[in-house]
Amino acid sequence: MIRNSGIKYLILLLILSFLFTGATPSQVVAQDMEDHNQEILVSLGILSSEDIILGKETLKRADFARLAVKLFGHQNHLVVSGQDVFFDVTADNPDAESIRFLHKLGAVSGAALDEFQPDDPITLQAAVKILIVMLGYEEEAVYAGGYPTGYMAIASSNRLLTGVNEKMTMADCARLFVNCLDVGVSEVVSIKADSMTKSTSKASMSEYFHDIVKNKEQLTATHTGSLNGSTNTTENRVKFGTTLYYSTKNMNDY
Repeated sequence: MIRNSGIKYLILLLILSFLFTGATPSQVVAQDMEDHNQEILVSLGILSSEDIILGKETLKRADFARLAVKLFGHQNHLVVSGQDVFFDVTADNPDAESIRFLHKLGAVSGAALDEFQPDDPITLQAAVKILIVMLGYEEEAVYAGGYPTGYMAIASSNRLLTGVNEKMTMADCARLFVNCLDVGVSEVVSIKADSMTKSTSKASMSEYFHDIVKNKEQLTATHTGSLNGSTNTTENRVKFGTTLYYSTKNMNDY
C-alpha cells in the first residue's frame, strides 16, 4: 500500500450548525450538505471546479477512477507507460494511467472483450469495490461474499454508505469520499509461510494517506479573537481546546 510522505498539516473542518426557525425544506438542508462535502474535497485538492460542474448526472466510470486515485493521493505515483490499458482505454486517454493503476490493484476489471467502458455510468457497487480495495479490505470483502455483496457489507460496516444514493452523481461521490476519509486503513502486519496477519490502523484514511488531522474540539482562539478572554493567537495560528495549530486557511472567512 503506497502512502504519501510530506509535511503534516491541519485542514480545519469546521462543523457549522444553523438555527432554522419554522419548517425548513429538506432540499435546502440536502444542498447545504452537498456544498459542505464538495468544499471539503476541493480544499484537499481532490475535486476541482470542473469536477463540480458534472452536477446531477451520474459520474462516468473513468471520472470516478480518476477522482478515486486523487482521493488516496496516488496521482503522483502514476507512470505514463504509453500503452493501451483496455481496448477502449487507449494510451492517449487522459484517465488511462488512473485506470491502469486501479486495474493493477485489482480494484477495476474490464467487461466483455477486454473493454472498460469508461463513458458508462459508474454503479455504486463498482465505486465501493474501488474504495474497499484501496482501503485494504479486499480480503475481508471476498470472505464476506465477494463482489458485490461482500464489498457492500464491508462498506456498510465502516459507515461508508451513509447518505449515499444509488445514482452516483457528483453529490453522491462527494459524500462517499467524505465518509471514506474517516475509515481506518487495513494494513498487513506480517506475512508467514502459512498465514498473513492484518490490522486496522488507528489512523483514519485521511491521516494515513494525506497526513491530515481532523479536530472536532471547540475553536477557542484565532488571531482576531478568543473565547473566555484568553489570549489571541498570531496570524495563521488557531487554537482548538488548549492545543495550538498552524492553519492554511484564512480564519477571517469564518
